[in-house]
Amino acid sequence: CDAIVVSNHGGRQFDGAPPAIEALPAVVAAVGGKIPVFVDTGVRCSTDVVKAMCLGANGVLLGRPPLWALACGGSESLKRMLCQLKDDIKADMMSLGVKKISELKPKLIWP
Repeated sequence: CDAIVVSNHGGRQFDGAPPAIEALPAVVAAVGGKIPVFVDTGVRCSTDVVKAMCLGANGVLLGRPPLWALACGGSESLKRMLCQLKDDIKADMMSLGVKKISELKPKLIWP
């Protein structure tokens, strides 16, 4: 296994599944850093990305936001959306007092 993706597929397959963000810390702990853990489902904005990274995700997968941008305005709209997301993530990190992704820890969002 090269990586694990924590997902409930938007709740479409099993609406009783816990949100991916709630399951993430337990999966990260179980993996113990042996393989990367990614998360998707419900990621809509920069704060969702930052929360997932604080909870131990090695990466965050986006679905709907890029598709919406592409559908609404083509490739230029997608580029703007991704640049805005990047800028917003940087601003969120500054608000938390961190400069590097590696500094994002659970205590920053849930003391």
